[in-house]
Amino acid sequence: MVINIRLIDRQIADRDDPLGRDWWGYDPDVTPEELWENNRGDWWLAKKRIEGERWAALNYQGRIVLVAELYGPRHETVADSRTGKPKRALVGAPLPAGHPVSEALMGTQVEYRRNPVSYDPDPESAGVVSSAEGSDRS
Repeated sequence: MVINIRLIDRQIADRDDPLGRDWWGYDPDVTPEELWENNRGDWWLAKKRIEGERWAALNYQGRIVLVAELYGPRHETVADSRTGKPKRALVGAPLPAGHPVSEALMGTQVEYRRNPVSYDPDPESAGVVSSAEGSDRS
């Protein structure tokens, strides 16, 4: 599955942002690395649900704008700045242009859901790319 996160326009982060960010949301003028770093968390994500996931995608206005590979079951647990309850931040990195999984997902339309986080089939399980083609791992 792909953890799919819906973004809104760029927003100024709270002073006490748990990830130390100055901003979050979509900004078309930043690098993929900056977009990922500022939007990888903090989300209400079930630990058990995300541990087995390998891919994450950020979408804006219904289209995927970034695809990242997650680093195994790793994630950060951070306290919500308003409630103090635990939230999650994903750990990974944007895929480079030309990567088969990125090519399969970039620009594709995402169905709107109330929750900003959804789980969608990944290109490997959907048969769009082969497991060997989508793997950078040995």
